[in-house]
Amino acid sequence: MLLKFDVGGIEVFYSKELDGGGTGFGMLYPSIIKNNIGYSETCLEAFSGPGFIGFSLLASGLCKNIILADINKNVEKYIKKTIKVNHLEGRVKFYNTNIIDRLVKEKIKVDLVVGNPPHFSVWPKMYDLHKSKIEVLKTVDKMWHLHKKFYNAVNEILNPNSNIVLVENKKGSNPSIFRSMLDKNLVYVGTIEPSMQQIIGAIRINLLNSRTPLYRAVAQYNRLFNLAIKTLILIKPIKNWIAEFENFYFLVQKY
Repeated sequence: MLLKFDVGGIEVFYSKELDGGGTGFGMLYPSIIKNNIGYSETCLEAFSGPGFIGFSLLASGLCKNIILADINKNVEKYIKKTIKVNHLEGRVKFYNTNIIDRLVKEKIKVDLVVGNPPHFSVWPKMYDLHKSKIEVLKTVDKMWHLHKKFYNAVNEILNPNSNIVLVENKKGSNPSIFRSMLDKNLVYVGTIEPSMQQIIGAIRINLLNSRTPLYRAVAQYNRLFNLAIKTLILIKPIKNWIAEFENFYFLVQKY
C-alpha cells in the first residue's frame, strides 16, 4: 500500500514496512540539527529508507541538496516518486549501496551525515518474536558490524569541518560503544538528548499526518493541542510517544 507522510511541505512516499522510525523519532532531527549544527550545503542520510530525515532537513531549509543511501533497492521507486511529486529534480540523489561504499568509490563529498541505523546488536526481548527479514534489517546490527564499517569509511566522504549526527536508542546502546569506533580523524563532540519541546514538536508532526480526523484536528489547533499535551489524556498515544522518544539520543562527531 502506497503511503505518504508530510515533512514540512514535502510529501514523502513509502510503504509501511520501510518505516524504521523515520516518521516518529526521525522527526526530532530538524530541531536537533537547527539548534546544534545549522545549515549545510550537502547532506547525506545514511541507512535512509524512503528518506524521511533527509527530506525533512531539505524542507526545513537546513540543506541545499541531499543524498540518500540505502542497501535496500526497493526504496528507490518511492524516492523517485517523492522527487517527482515535489519537483526536487537536481536536489536529491539516491545511491543503492552497502553502507556508503558507492559514495566512497565515486568520491562523493558531503558536509553533514545523518542517519537512523539499527539500534540493537541482538533482537530486543521487548519486541515481537515474530519478526520479518526487513524488521531484522531495520533493528539489528549484529556485533555492531554496520556501525564499525560506517565509522571506518565515513571520513572518506566528508568535507573539512563536516558533522555526523546519528540517532541511537538507550535501550540498545550507550555512547561509549560508538566512541571507541571513531578513527583519529573524527572528533567526538557530544551526546544530545531531545528536549520535551522537541519531542512535542515531533509528536505534532505525527498527529498532523494521522489518518484519524480527531488526531489531525488536535494537532491543527494550538489551544486543543496544548490541552492534549497538558492532560495527556485527550490522545492516548501522546503519553506513550513521550516515553518512547525519551529513549533516543543523538551522537555528534566532527571531521
